[in-house]
Amino acid sequence: MTIVWIYEGRDTFKKFDTEDEAQAWLKENDPEGVAIEHQIGEPLPAGSADRYGVPKADERS
Repeated sequence: MTIVWIYEGRDTFKKFDTEDEAQAWLKENDPEGVAIEHQIGEPLPAGSADRYGVPKADERS
């Protein structure tokens, strides 16, 4: 798993690789803003949905 920090403002979306990067950017650009820690899973190989139990899209949706 990879951890990133996400900031979303009125017209801005930012992803930071470290908490320090996020804090430095916030200090300069939005001192009252918050970056949220988020875990990103490793991508699955193409064509592996059945093997990993990923539900298939419903044709009606």
